Amino acid sequence: IFCLCDTAASPIASGEQNHSYEKFYEGEIKVRKAMWYPPFCDLVSVIVTGVTENITVRCANSFKKHITGLNELDSKIQILGPIPAHISKIKNKYVYKILIKCENADKITDILSRAQEDIRKNKTYEYVSVVIDKNPNSTN
Repeated sequence: IFCLCDTAASPIASGEQNHSYEKFYEGEIKVRKAMWYPPFCDLVSVIVTGVTENITVRCANSFKKHITGLNELDSKIQILGPIPAHISKIKNKYVYKILIKCENADKITDILSRAQEDIRKNKTYEYVSVVIDKNPNSTN
């Protein structure tokens, strides 16, 4: 296993150096529970890409407004963003992302699909793409 850390004092590095995977796991699982990260929640990544930055941002904000109904569900939900992606421009397209933390991603599928369809029907956003990824491998 190769591990890249910015400091040798990192809990990841010290656990790996001592081959104490159990110790690393114990620390990591506490952090994940406190921050409400998987496996304690599901993640939904919404990636919005478009040629014009201001229209892409407006689309991402519009999508977020469309999904405000999520907050009315009986489940715990947290919506983060929209923010520019780590790499904010790819192949001359601007990339913005919204991250949704929820108890069960399957329960919010209908609301997300309706929001995506409403965006798709809006002529203002005809050159903007909205991709929804449940429990993505990466949130970058």
